[in-house]
Amino acid sequence: MRFVNLADRFDISSQETKYIDVIKFAETFYKQANPGLSENPMVKIEEYSLTYNQLQSELDAKRAQF
Repeated sequence: MRFVNLADRFDISSQETKYIDVIKFAETFYKQANPGLSENPMVKIEEYSLTYNQLQSELDAKRAQF
């Protein structure tokens, strides 16, 4: 699943920050896609770079420190 901010400061006039509970979203999505399973899903959330070729944490570690 990829989340994209389509309502940034330049596109809307509202100053209110929107938040999503990603864990709850993933669990609900899994349960709806697998209605026959009674067990709770094991959710793993990882943030990737925009090019989706490495974890954001790895990218941050390799970034030059000025």
